Amino acid sequence: MALYSLLSNIREKLRIAVPLILASFIGTAWTESMFTPYSYLQVIFHHVTFLYVLPRSLAIFGVTQGSGSFYVPYLGYVNNPVGITWEGIIYGLQITFRAVAAIASGLLLIFSTPPSDILRSLEKNGLPIELGFTLLLAVSSVPKVLENSMVVLNSLKARGVDFRPRSRNPITFIRESLFIIRVVIMALIGIVTLTLRDARQIAIAADLRAFRAFRKRTYYKDIRMTRMDYVILAFLIALLIAGIYISGLPGMGAVPYNP
Repeated sequence: MALYSLLSNIREKLRIAVPLILASFIGTAWTESMFTPYSYLQVIFHHVTFLYVLPRSLAIFGVTQGSGSFYVPYLGYVNNPVGITWEGIIYGLQITFRAVAAIASGLLLIFSTPPSDILRSLEKNGLPIELGFTLLLAVSSVPKVLENSMVVLNSLKARGVDFRPRSRNPITFIRESLFIIRVVIMALIGIVTLTLRDARQIAIAADLRAFRAFRKRTYYKDIRMTRMDYVILAFLIALLIAGIYISGLPGMGAVPYNP
């Protein structure tokens, strides 16, 4: 995340990256902390501490359930509780950091590297041009979809649509909530329409440039490894070796993932 400070136009890019990273971070951590089996947590941490107790009916959905008597804050000792555990939160955070590292690195690559350079590097590494082009479009379409979402939502706000129910009357509150849900569904249709329009324009641009007309492609700007590239590559390999070594030390290894 510290490398994001080296980007140009940081604020606009962080407006796209931060919601994606936080959504993945909070969603994964919360899910793993609730649905990691109690027996698995017991094997990893050798001790499980329940922080909050949920209704026992949620046990059928796989929410963490203890076997025995556990002390719960403000409730005392509870037999076979179902709820959120401190060890589950720690386990969820460890799994989340793995996912967030991949997401943040991928977005950093998109924000800092022109698409043509990414496509050229994939082709030089032996990936077929069709697969590289498809992968590049799939990755680069994420910021475009978010931009289309902001355009549609801002246009609805400019027309007086309020996305927050403000009435204190329960009946009116429900009506306003249903209206907001209907507006959001209509907004999704507009977002999909704009996305398909962008995809059509990309397809037309690829045809105009004779994409796949010849097996060998030419590029206006070629990519070559420089001395600084080799230095950074050696530094990253050293970091990888150090990380593997540290992960093998007692108490430093990451817990295994249990889907």
